[in-house]
Amino acid sequence: MGAPERAPPRLLLELSPHNVCIGFLLAIYIREYEASSLDLHDGIHPHHELAVFLMEVTATATSSPMPFPTFCSTLDAIHPSWSMEFQVAMRRLSNRSVHDVSECLEMLCLPRNDEVFVASSPFGRFSRMLALAIRSAFFDGLCSFRDAMQAFVTPFTPSTTALRPSTASVLDAIDNGLPVDDILLHQALQANPSSTRLLFARYVNFQRQREFLGAMEALHKYHNTAIHVAMDIPDMKRFGPHYASLNLAIFYWTFRHPAKAIAALHETIRVAQSARDKVCVAYALSYLLQWDAPFDPQRALTTIEMADAAALPHVSLLAQLSAIQHGSPLPVPSPATVISLQTWLALQAAGSAATNSMCPPMPTPPDGLSMSQWLMEPKHARLNEWVHTQVVIHLTQAQTWRQLGFRTMQRQALAKAAALASHRSACSSSDVALLLSHQAQIDIETQPISPRSGSPWGASTAYAPALGKLAQSALDMDNAIAKSSDAIWSDSILQQSLLNMLVAWAVARMELRRAESLVGVWASLVQGQRTGKPCDTIDFTMAKARLLRRQGRQEDASTLLDSIPKHTLPPFARANVLLQQSHMALHPDVPFNALPALMECLATCEEVGSQTLVAQAKVLLARLYVAMERTQDAIALLEDASPYVMEHGSWAMQAEVGLELAKAYFIVGDVKCKQTLERSKDAAVLAEDLQLSVEIGMVLARFHHVQQNWDARDRIAAECLKWTALLESNREREFPDDISVLESPRALLRFLGADARDRGGAA
Repeated sequence: MGAPERAPPRLLLELSPHNVCIGFLLAIYIREYEASSLDLHDGIHPHHELAVFLMEVTATATSSPMPFPTFCSTLDAIHPSWSMEFQVAMRRLSNRSVHDVSECLEMLCLPRNDEVFVASSPFGRFSRMLALAIRSAFFDGLCSFRDAMQAFVTPFTPSTTALRPSTASVLDAIDNGLPVDDILLHQALQANPSSTRLLFARYVNFQRQREFLGAMEALHKYHNTAIHVAMDIPDMKRFGPHYASLNLAIFYWTFRHPAKAIAALHETIRVAQSARDKVCVAYALSYLLQWDAPFDPQRALTTIEMADAAALPHVSLLAQLSAIQHGSPLPVPSPATVISLQTWLALQAAGSAATNSMCPPMPTPPDGLSMSQWLMEPKHARLNEWVHTQVVIHLTQAQTWRQLGFRTMQRQALAKAAALASHRSACSSSDVALLLSHQAQIDIETQPISPRSGSPWGASTAYAPALGKLAQSALDMDNAIAKSSDAIWSDSILQQSLLNMLVAWAVARMELRRAESLVGVWASLVQGQRTGKPCDTIDFTMAKARLLRRQGRQEDASTLLDSIPKHTLPPFARANVLLQQSHMALHPDVPFNALPALMECLATCEEVGSQTLVAQAKVLLARLYVAMERTQDAIALLEDASPYVMEHGSWAMQAEVGLELAKAYFIVGDVKCKQTLERSKDAAVLAEDLQLSVEIGMVLARFHHVQQNWDARDRIAAECLKWTALLESNREREFPDDISVLESPRALLRFLGADARDRGGAA
């Protein structure tokens, strides 16, 4: 018997490193061809030479494969940057795991559109056969290819043994922003002397090592080489003399030669204006704004205008921040980040001014007293005055950060105020009452997750602990700062804040009769303490409107909100009222009635920079998008707001945003709907919002029904029915008179204890 005949190859083209290299270069050719077709610039392009080279290697692909160094040297002659891109891609492909190789090959070597090449052309036939080879490869074939690829890219000759790996490692370090080893950089430059990326890395290395002459020589060599290597018009502009002058200015400033740096910036502006390069002018003006003293407000405005015209938002924002830092007014609209910084600087300046006003020049002591004796008398009075001023400043900062929606800054300001208030008796009862109110509000909104057992509605996890802490803190003040807890508790600010929290708690639990009773107590309190200013009653009116909305009395709530003179309110309060009006007007049948108030609310929020109100307004805007059948826009809007809401938003806000996002996911059939609903349901339970929890549960049950997960659907539905029964029971329950909570902290503790026993029995 003779030797058995070998079976003919199943594929017309095998999956080999040589063929993969050709496929990658074909992808580069497609990219460059499409870019040049949009350029409308006739002439010889490097991709024409690449096409000739590919025609030659595809014709001999099966007979005489080309080694990797030949590929690299040929590409170096055509376009050095393509050679660099080719080497990096092939080396990274060789280091991929076997499980990732197939996906990487499709991304690197196959055209996204099968109609790019004519099917009967050489490139078209090669591309189709390579696609068949990639998609037909099994695991053992991919393992063999990965091993062959690693051997293929490993240099064979001693002269290149150290050069090729060093180039790849240098490029990886540059891509990751890491410092580059000098020896590796030198070897890489020997292999690729015209690589602009390596030349610039050499300049940065000299700069980091504080070598003035070496950095200057490297910078000159970089620009001299780059201007000749650049083939297309945008690159030639980027490496032009004005950018060389800009880099030279940065170089001088880094080495502490400010006069030469500023002179180079002026030269940059002159040359860039001649070249009509607005981008370079904007960057140069931005540097000049920061380096040249004194600060020039007109130059700041020019920089902002140039940056906006050149579509450079980061440069524009930097100029605005610099202007705010130097107290220069900005007539242009500013983003929320700028407004927040402006507010913070204003608060810092107010605190410094208040502190300085308390430290007048040292006067001369009266006759008969020494300087030390005279200074000891007013020492405690001055120290108490200073503590009082600092507490007021930090409380004002806390309120400002709360309105802007930055919880971390609010907590820091409250911590500073509490530290000062606990060590001195200089604080007034009003200061302590305001401090305790702020602490209770932030504790309710951001109560940490705690393990629960049994019914989620059996015990309060947010309101009761925060209110109990408020009462106990007021009692502790008796010994801490020698203030009477009764005096603190009788403060109108604390009483209104306490009633606001109790009404919100009752509305969330759908205990509407208790909420009505508390609103009546609050109304009598407001009537007895009104000063005639709309701001004095805004919290009461908003709380009453939310109660009417939960009772289903939308028209009464809208009438109440319409009675508020919005033009007399400060911007934050006005935006809050507009937001509630949008809620009332957003009816499912006529959703667009809410649009005027919502647009005015968003404009006011942008004016004051309130991120928390913007996030709530985006929920309503997303509902309008869904009504307009623009579900993808609604998803994009809410996904953009979600990171802020997850970091700074209350549990209730997280639940509302998550519910609207999950509804949009449900419409488009996104699998993220289930996870979003479960997370929102947990947030609603933590916020103790019974009606919102039921609504989220119903949507979740519907999702499981569509997915035909009957067990999960029945479990969630049974839970929703149980919660709905509790909701209806709470709606009709009668509660005792709650006015006693205003008598003393101990009365509030008794109220909380009785409420916990009542809920435990009901659960």
